[in-house]
Amino acid sequence: FLMICQLAEAGEAEQIASRVLDVLLRACRSPEVPFPLTASIGIALAEPEDTPDTLIENADLAMYAAKQQGKGRFACYRRSLRDRLEQRHQLQEELRQALADDQLKAWFQPVISSAHGAVVGFEALVRWQHPARGLLTPDDFLDVAEDCGLLRSIDAVILRDACRQISGWASCRDGIIPRLSVYVSAASLADPRLKNDVLRVLQETGFPSGKLFLEITETTLVEDVASASDNISAIERMGIRLAIDDFGTGYSSLAYLKRFPVGILKIERSFNP
Repeated sequence: FLMICQLAEAGEAEQIASRVLDVLLRACRSPEVPFPLTASIGIALAEPEDTPDTLIENADLAMYAAKQQGKGRFACYRRSLRDRLEQRHQLQEELRQALADDQLKAWFQPVISSAHGAVVGFEALVRWQHPARGLLTPDDFLDVAEDCGLLRSIDAVILRDACRQISGWASCRDGIIPRLSVYVSAASLADPRLKNDVLRVLQETGFPSGKLFLEITETTLVEDVASASDNISAIERMGIRLAIDDFGTGYSSLAYLKRFPVGILKIERSFNP
């Protein structure tokens, strides 16, 4: 919805936005069942050089800024919002090019046995060797990848690269392949193509399915269980197990541990004494 207002001063826009939020909150309440409504409002003040399209774009940017701050809020347009949007668009294009140019690689974190101190496996971590900005960690680009629908592609690239690298290390370990955990996003876990992607990687790399763990967060397992069940059943038939990260963050249910092929639990650190 758009509201077009003629204002005596800029501060009136915020006053109007506050009144709108208050009215919406009261609008659909009833004694039996409350239906509170919230809204995210973006405010853009017209400048002489603005076209109607520009004004709407600015208000839209401000609205998304309000959404990021939480429900039932308003935000005013600032030039920095457009600068940030342009930076994200540029990063999206660079990320697409990175996938095409094989710039995303699997790095490895060792899993060490507390009993005897030996390395028993590895967790694969995604890293982006950016041609201009150097080595980037997931915090630098995964939220952008999620916005533009590239998470599944990144998951597939890292799974293939991780299995390929670890399989190659076997020759240096008398043919012994350690266990490997590779993170899979909620987008991939719910995608019906996942099982075929995993099978193709195992065939191409020769990585043994019994050594592979697909790592997901506990939240992903609980919230996407319906859409992910087919994939989970398919990977279980391949001999692959799940590694559950952040277990105990508020969604925990032991029933999921019995129902699905869970091989590793990573307990949320707040449980540590």
